[in-house]
Amino acid sequence: MGNVIHFLDHILGISEGISSLSPMQVGIRAALIYIFGYAMLRISGNRLVARSTPFDVVLGFIFGTTLSRAINGTAPFLDTVAAAIILIGLHWLFVTLSYHSDRINAFLNGHAIPLIKKGVRQEAN
Repeated sequence: MGNVIHFLDHILGISEGISSLSPMQVGIRAALIYIFGYAMLRISGNRLVARSTPFDVVLGFIFGTTLSRAINGTAPFLDTVAAAIILIGLHWLFVTLSYHSDRINAFLNGHAIPLIKKGVRQEAN
Protein backbone atom coordinates (compact mmCIF):
# COMPACT_ATOMS: atom_id res chain seq x y z
CA MET A 1 0.00 0.00 0.00
CA GLY A 2 2.86 2.34 0.83
CA ASN A 3 4.34 1.83 -2.64
CA VAL A 4 1.05 2.75 -4.30
CA ILE A 5 0.76 5.94 -2.26
CA HIS A 6 4.38 6.82 -3.03
CA PHE A 7 3.79 6.18 -6.75
CA LEU A 8 0.63 8.35 -6.81
CA ASP A 9 2.44 11.06 -4.90
CA HIS A 10 5.27 10.99 -7.44
CA ILE A 11 2.94 10.99 -10.49
CA LEU A 12 0.37 13.52 -9.19
CA GLY A 13 2.51 15.60 -6.84
CA ILE A 14 -0.06 15.17 -4.08
CA SER A 15 2.27 16.22 -1.26
CA GLU A 16 4.01 18.95 -3.26
CA GLY A 17 3.07 22.60 -3.29
CA ILE A 18 1.68 24.40 -6.32
CA SER A 19 5.03 25.88 -7.31
CA SER A 20 6.75 22.50 -7.44
CA LEU A 21 4.36 20.65 -9.77
CA SER A 22 6.09 19.54 -12.93
CA PRO A 23 4.47 19.92 -16.36
CA MET A 24 4.09 16.14 -16.44
CA GLN A 25 2.22 16.15 -13.12
CA VAL A 26 -0.11 18.94 -14.27
CA GLY A 27 -0.76 17.05 -17.53
CA ILE A 28 -1.54 13.80 -15.73
CA ARG A 29 -3.77 15.67 -13.28
CA ALA A 30 -5.61 17.29 -16.20
CA ALA A 31 -6.16 13.94 -17.93
CA LEU A 32 -7.40 12.27 -14.73
CA ILE A 33 -9.70 15.16 -13.84
CA TYR A 34 -11.09 15.19 -17.39
CA ILE A 35 -11.90 11.47 -17.19
CA PHE A 36 -13.26 11.83 -13.65
CA GLY A 37 -15.36 14.90 -14.55
CA TYR A 38 -16.78 13.21 -17.64
CA ALA A 39 -17.65 10.09 -15.63
CA MET A 40 -19.32 12.17 -12.91
CA LEU A 41 -21.42 14.05 -15.48
CA ARG A 42 -22.49 10.77 -17.08
CA ILE A 43 -23.41 9.31 -13.69
CA SER A 44 -25.40 12.42 -12.79
CA GLY A 45 -27.52 12.06 -15.91
CA ASN A 46 -25.71 14.61 -18.09
CA ARG A 47 -28.30 17.32 -17.36
CA LEU A 48 -25.66 20.04 -17.51
CA VAL A 49 -25.44 19.73 -21.26
CA ALA A 50 -28.78 18.32 -22.31
CA ARG A 51 -31.39 20.40 -20.45
CA SER A 52 -29.71 23.27 -18.71
CA THR A 53 -31.72 25.17 -16.15
CA PRO A 54 -30.26 27.93 -13.96
CA PHE A 55 -29.90 25.26 -11.27
CA ASP A 56 -27.78 23.13 -13.63
CA VAL A 57 -25.70 26.05 -14.87
CA VAL A 58 -24.71 27.05 -11.34
CA LEU A 59 -23.56 23.49 -10.66
CA GLY A 60 -21.61 23.55 -13.92
CA PHE A 61 -19.68 26.65 -12.87
CA ILE A 62 -19.00 25.35 -9.37
CA PHE A 63 -18.06 21.88 -10.65
CA GLY A 64 -15.67 23.27 -13.25
CA THR A 65 -14.07 25.69 -10.82
CA THR A 66 -13.63 22.99 -8.21
CA LEU A 67 -12.05 20.55 -10.64
CA SER A 68 -9.70 23.18 -12.05
CA ARG A 69 -8.16 23.55 -8.60
CA ALA A 70 -7.19 19.88 -8.65
CA ILE A 71 -5.41 20.38 -11.97
CA ASN A 72 -3.37 23.45 -11.09
CA GLY A 73 -2.66 22.38 -7.51
CA THR A 74 -4.27 25.32 -5.69
CA ALA A 75 -6.26 22.82 -3.61
CA PRO A 76 -5.35 19.30 -2.45
CA PHE A 77 -6.04 16.79 -5.22
CA LEU A 78 -7.99 14.17 -3.27
CA ASP A 79 -9.93 16.76 -1.26
CA THR A 80 -10.99 18.42 -4.51
CA VAL A 81 -12.13 15.11 -6.00
CA ALA A 82 -14.14 14.43 -2.82
CA ALA A 83 -15.75 17.88 -3.05
CA ALA A 84 -16.70 17.22 -6.69
CA ILE A 85 -18.31 13.91 -5.73
CA ILE A 86 -20.31 15.67 -3.02
CA LEU A 87 -21.44 18.36 -5.49
CA ILE A 88 -22.66 15.77 -7.99
CA GLY A 89 -24.35 13.82 -5.18
CA LEU A 90 -26.18 16.93 -3.96
CA HIS A 91 -27.20 17.79 -7.51
CA TRP A 92 -28.53 14.27 -8.03
CA LEU A 93 -30.45 14.52 -4.74
CA PHE A 94 -32.01 17.87 -5.69
CA VAL A 95 -32.89 16.62 -9.18
CA THR A 96 -34.57 13.56 -7.65
CA LEU A 97 -36.47 15.67 -5.13
CA SER A 98 -37.58 18.12 -7.84
CA TYR A 99 -38.79 15.23 -9.99
CA HIS A 100 -41.03 13.99 -7.18
CA SER A 101 -42.23 17.37 -5.90
CA ASP A 102 -43.73 20.16 -8.00
CA ARG A 103 -43.04 22.68 -5.23
CA ILE A 104 -39.35 21.81 -5.05
CA ASN A 105 -39.15 21.77 -8.85
CA ALA A 106 -40.68 25.24 -9.04
CA PHE A 107 -38.29 26.52 -6.36
CA LEU A 108 -35.16 25.08 -8.00
CA ASN A 109 -36.00 25.64 -11.66
CA GLY A 110 -38.46 28.52 -11.61
CA HIS A 111 -41.06 28.79 -14.33
CA ALA A 112 -41.18 30.26 -17.81
CA ILE A 113 -42.52 33.76 -18.31
CA PRO A 114 -43.79 34.13 -21.89
CA LEU A 115 -42.70 37.30 -23.64
CA ILE A 116 -44.87 36.63 -26.68
CA LYS A 117 -48.18 34.77 -26.54
CA LYS A 118 -50.10 33.94 -29.73
CA GLY A 119 -48.06 36.52 -31.60
CA VAL A 120 -48.80 39.32 -29.11
CA ARG A 121 -46.07 40.88 -26.98
CA GLN A 122 -46.77 40.51 -23.27
CA GLU A 123 -45.85 43.99 -22.00
CA ALA A 124 -46.38 43.08 -18.35
CA ASN A 125 -43.78 40.33 -18.60
